[in-house]
Amino acid sequence: MLGFLLTNEKCICQNQEFEEGYYITLKNDTVHNLLKNANSMYLVFYNKKGFMKKLTPSQVKGFTISGVEYVPMYLKEFDLKYFLAIKQRGCITLFQYEGIDSRYQMLPGGAVTGADIGNFRNHVSGFYIKKSHDDNLFAIPGGKRLLADFILKHFSDNEELVTKAKNLEYTYKDIELIIEKYNKNCIQE
Repeated sequence: MLGFLLTNEKCICQNQEFEEGYYITLKNDTVHNLLKNANSMYLVFYNKKGFMKKLTPSQVKGFTISGVEYVPMYLKEFDLKYFLAIKQRGCITLFQYEGIDSRYQMLPGGAVTGADIGNFRNHVSGFYIKKSHDDNLFAIPGGKRLLADFILKHFSDNEELVTKAKNLEYTYKDIELIIEKYNKNCIQE
């Protein structure tokens, strides 16, 4: 038996929260439904017959839940496609992989320690950029020194960002602000 509780634009279905949204099929059809992003790996919903359906990043062009747009992207450090949230658009598009903590909680043979997760975050913040004139996706590191090097490499045409990066003023918590500042002052090609 399928249990539903509707509250505003949300549905709690069998103890899992679903929200109003839509997805775009590979044939460019838009399908509205109550949706859930499951660990950035699956788009989950119930079909008209009440059966749960899971779609992978290879099966849809993208989806939107509560105004947040998600698109499938290949992440080379995981060697898999995941759904990434689009955080900002401009000369640089900023994406976020929202499953970073859950992906590395456990490994075969035992739990990952806090230090291991911290070391992983030092190299991969969960944020990615794609430049408007480039098809490559670049992982933004989370460590202060690595982030500074990343800024010097990818944002060398923005003097303010370069100066602050050289002084190690940015942390991974500033990533959205960094992209916002860059996009505000860049010239779209």
